[in-house]
Amino acid sequence: MVNHFDTIFTPGLPLDRDKKAYSFIKNRLLQQEPCAVVTMYGNGKDYLFNNLVKEFEGLKLPYTLKILNTLSEDELRDFADMLLAEKEPTLCMVNLRIGKDVSWFVQILEDLRFKRKHDFVSFINSYVGDVYSALRNMERPLVDSLVVKERVSFADTRPVLADLSERFDFRPTEEQQKDIYQWSYGHIGLIRSLFMLKQQFPEKKFDTEMLLSEPTVLEKLTHIVGEIPEEKLSAILQKKLEPLDRVFFQKVGYINEKGDLFNPLLERLLSKEGKHVATAFSTTEMRVLEYFQKHPKVLVRREDVAKIVWGEEDWQEKFSDWAIGQLMYRLRKKLEYGASSGKIETEKGKGFLYTKNH
Repeated sequence: MVNHFDTIFTPGLPLDRDKKAYSFIKNRLLQQEPCAVVTMYGNGKDYLFNNLVKEFEGLKLPYTLKILNTLSEDELRDFADMLLAEKEPTLCMVNLRIGKDVSWFVQILEDLRFKRKHDFVSFINSYVGDVYSALRNMERPLVDSLVVKERVSFADTRPVLADLSERFDFRPTEEQQKDIYQWSYGHIGLIRSLFMLKQQFPEKKFDTEMLLSEPTVLEKLTHIVGEIPEEKLSAILQKKLEPLDRVFFQKVGYINEKGDLFNPLLERLLSKEGKHVATAFSTTEMRVLEYFQKHPKVLVRREDVAKIVWGEEDWQEKFSDWAIGQLMYRLRKKLEYGASSGKIETEKGKGFLYTKNH
């Protein structure tokens, strides 16, 4: 059999864990088998996917390349319908940032693989929460083709900090770098948030009270625990996880060998605030939410949200569809957690609709 992936090269990936994940993906594709990479929320998911897409688009493969990078379950359903209708040999690459479990999509990929054999090859890059049920229930193709992107070592923190230093013109000292890493526990998103905080307060040494009062840190912590089903989170805090659950949550990085949440800030936050934690709105989120609350059941366009975020004069220059998507995702999650009595729904291709709970 002709190996159509033997021209794949290794892109310039600075982190050891990304090199490990890339090697895994390459070996799976050399066998024309599905592969999947998962990580906890905010732990540096997109960089590897973007590198792979660039490389694959430059290869002459006997496959129709189907790529989806999405925040929307509606877009994912449309993509699944397209895959089911496709007749040509297909390589599909999907980067999921949905914010809710979409394990039904994993089953569709498995059905297509069983039906079309080597004429259908898939790569999923996902947060754990998006495919939680498929992972927890040990469903294929995820478990048999899975690599978990772990939290990074201190050595791997250096290229991340070097990149941030170049972008933001702030070069933390060795002691400041250690302070950042110590409180991040190797979580990429927390490293970035703590870097920005260190730039703002270079003379301050981090402590629990300081960090739990910072909105950007709270936001990251909220999303991390938000991926864990509430009953499982309760079992973690009470040290009552079933053995299989303990193995699972340790494998994907949420808990350590002792069964504690990987970052003590998480447990401190949960014990301080209760299960509906970190639902405080940032200033920008509050402005957007107040606008929605003043306009219930009125369709709000993405452009309207952009004007609130970046201002009437600058919104077109600064507009980022991805940033709007992330903002609306955070608002929906915080409303869902009970921070306010209402919900925001997406009207595909039109905008957003806010309704009050009765």
